[in-house]
Amino acid sequence: MKISERFLSIQGEPNPIGALAYFIRLSECNLQCPWCDTKELIDKVFEELSPALLSEIIEPYQTIVITGGEPLLQIDDIVKLVGLNHNKSFYIETNGTLDCLPLVKYKNVWFNVSPKPQTNYHIHKSFDFTDRKLFKFVLNPNEIEKDPTELNMILSKFPKEFIYLMPLTSQDSDIIEDHKKLAEIAIRNHVSLAPRLHILFKFK
Repeated sequence: MKISERFLSIQGEPNPIGALAYFIRLSECNLQCPWCDTKELIDKVFEELSPALLSEIIEPYQTIVITGGEPLLQIDDIVKLVGLNHNKSFYIETNGTLDCLPLVKYKNVWFNVSPKPQTNYHIHKSFDFTDRKLFKFVLNPNEIEKDPTELNMILSKFPKEFIYLMPLTSQDSDIIEDHKKLAEIAIRNHVSLAPRLHILFKFK
């Protein structure tokens, strides 16, 4: 598996928010998002490990988050890793454009999907076959208040029970205020909020 970094931290976003988790960031992505917050790591390969060796490394940890890049580019190796660790919980952070079906049969795998506007929020049809998923959307609450077109598109394309709104943040943002505004928008539209604890409290 091509890995750009791995570390132990607290999961800052759903799901499972607040949990101690071991993060594995896989290299490479099938999209080129201009605002990507890990752009410098996408093409970086820190190490290459077999699923068997990585399984030994994650042995002490119960919750495993596999992120990227786009993890599903390496789905065959993820399937092998999960198959070696039925007693652990795996959360796959994905843009949702690639086939996830080989992982759907595993009851210890969840999908944290971040659909992208440049793909018109396209999601691979294989995600229809699992309820162990959520859809996270990064939005600027001030822009949504001015023009709700993007939010309305999201609400029309995805089941509300799986929608989580996540505040766009920058160095100039009032992060607390942005969370509050987006929470109010979420409540009005009967969807959920995805807090960003790692942004709020500045941990990795």
